[in-house]
Amino acid sequence: MRRGIEWYVAALIIALLVIAATTSYLLLSGMPSDKLSLLAPHLDTRRLAEIKVFNNPEKLAEALAKDICT
Repeated sequence: MRRGIEWYVAALIIALLVIAATTSYLLLSGMPSDKLSLLAPHLDTRRLAEIKVFNNPEKLAEALAKDICT
């Protein structure tokens, strides 16, 4: 499915919010936001915000639950 430019802008805004919060950006592969995985493993030079790429939605959910609980 092809998405408009606004979808990519929204993904970049979320990435900037992740950098500001110094947290993880959980990314499910196979989505249009896969381009952000080119920046992995870190979104910024401070290496505080990282990108975690998952192929399996269940593994992503487990990582999200772990991040929320810690």
